[in-house]
Amino acid sequence: MHKIMLYFFYLFSYTLIAQPTFDHHYDIVGTAGTDRGTRITVHDETMFFQSISGNGQYPYYRLLQLDFYGNSLWHLDLIGDSSYGLNMGSDIYPLDDGSYATLYYRTYPEANWAIYWLNFDQNGIIDDFIVSDTSYTELVLSWEPVSDGFLAWIDRLGAPMVARKYSQQGETLAEWEHSEVDYYYQAGGNIVPLPDGGYLYLNDYNIPGQRETLWGRRDAQGQLLWQHQNELLTYTGHSGEKIIFTTDSLVVVSDYLNRNHPLSDHNGDYVLHCQNLDGDWLWDYPFNYRGDHGITRIIPAANGDIIGSGYWVVEDWLGEEGNVSRAAWLFRMSPQGELLWNRYYVPANNPDMDYRFYDVAELPDGRIAASGHYFDTFPNGSLDADAWIVVTDAEGCLYPEDCTRDVVVSTEDFALLPTPAKKQPYFQVRTNPVASSTPWVIDWRTTTLPQQAYFQLFDLNGQLHGTWPAEQTLSPTNLAAGLYHLVLSVEGQVVQTQRVVVQ
Repeated sequence: MHKIMLYFFYLFSYTLIAQPTFDHHYDIVGTAGTDRGTRITVHDETMFFQSISGNGQYPYYRLLQLDFYGNSLWHLDLIGDSSYGLNMGSDIYPLDDGSYATLYYRTYPEANWAIYWLNFDQNGIIDDFIVSDTSYTELVLSWEPVSDGFLAWIDRLGAPMVARKYSQQGETLAEWEHSEVDYYYQAGGNIVPLPDGGYLYLNDYNIPGQRETLWGRRDAQGQLLWQHQNELLTYTGHSGEKIIFTTDSLVVVSDYLNRNHPLSDHNGDYVLHCQNLDGDWLWDYPFNYRGDHGITRIIPAANGDIIGSGYWVVEDWLGEEGNVSRAAWLFRMSPQGELLWNRYYVPANNPDMDYRFYDVAELPDGRIAASGHYFDTFPNGSLDADAWIVVTDAEGCLYPEDCTRDVVVSTEDFALLPTPAKKQPYFQVRTNPVASSTPWVIDWRTTTLPQQAYFQLFDLNGQLHGTWPAEQTLSPTNLAAGLYHLVLSVEGQVVQTQRVVVQ
């Protein structure tokens, strides 16, 4: 009887604790400054939030670690000056020693810009050193973890793009130049590692008279397998082109088509293209582009869906003619190309504000976290932008009890729901990293678990490698070296995830 009561209390506690939705703002440099939330990266039970602030003519970056309820755990600040320009915006990843790393680029004496490796933890910077080929001006556009390090997508100004592999210590292991086309200017897109050691890539570039996008696949030796090329014909600095690889092994590309394209409706449309891993076309989905709209990010969801973020102009908001608000925007699509939902996030008390999302991530329990900024106006008339984080449920609902297509956000109460006490972990893998041939010993932090509790092991591509009862020892087999997620569930509900490194 005691176990039964404990079980129902456990489920009740999970319902209260594991599913909060909220939005928080972060006015980092005060009313005289401008804060913009640029990136959000999820790791285990926490997320990293990056904000860029303008408190004068020099950039100010804050790397902020948060729990899943928006509470600040610790932060690291980086400030530029007249001789030290810097540009952050790459994802933050954990290293095997428990510290973190990110790439950024800053001014360098022998070149305009160079890429640096930043290694840090909650006590501050551990190491900060150049990882560029300084014979070029190089910018990092994206990077992703692979089994033996990281794969980065490098823009060399005035030269072809480069895919470069780094070790966990920041050493260059290999690189492959991308010179498939006669380029005029190349900059944009991102890179996605594949399970076979190869990768997908996307690039947008200018050639005289037009701008185009190109995406394709290369094998583990950097040899071209296939590629596609689309006319873009849009303005320089566009940032919506992304490529992802879903858990259903689909390749999805976010592209922008000019007004003359058959799929384009008005001034041009954002379009999601879907292909299989062989490059065969499966479906297209155009988003009407009228006005100042933008897709800033697409990500693969754990169930195979596609989640996207951006901003969208909402006209005649609240029935007032001519009232226009730039709303933050989230959407979700099925692997078959069906739009499941499409939600706007706008202020209730002043629709003239500017709300935007720049990045989106999925939390282990299925909730969605988005980062961006909003503008508000102070009595002196000056505009101030605050960095902004929103966490919704899996349906994009900020208010699950009343989830409509257009979600009104209150700017007067940014802690919309009470913040629960932080949930304690239920287990920990005793030895981490682990050898592929060694059984995994589980140290339990709770004395009783329901019989319905079980473990699942996923790799970074979402592939399931086994399911086991929640016991003291697990024996995974045939695992390649790399990062995995060990997930504890009860009756289909995820209650804890731990990252495990297999050597």
